[in-house]
Amino acid sequence: MSKVVTGSSLCEVAAPPALATIQIPLPLASVLRDAKQGLSISWCRTGLQVFEAMLEQDREALCSPKWKCVPERSATQRGVRAAR
Repeated sequence: MSKVVTGSSLCEVAAPPALATIQIPLPLASVLRDAKQGLSISWCRTGLQVFEAMLEQDREALCSPKWKCVPERSATQRGVRAAR
């Protein structure tokens, strides 16, 4: 015959942890929102600057540095170069 244990701690239900509510003043909330928007704008600008630099490197490799005069080139901005 087995003994029945009563008052066991296995059946007790633990109370859920208390939640804390934090109230942020409206001016601080707007400052945080503006900071978040400012960071996302700066990330986009930085990404665009990196992309522009990569495109410029590719353009220089394919065409030549900007505003550099290449005498062997037959075409100019105004059309075909006249034979001299």
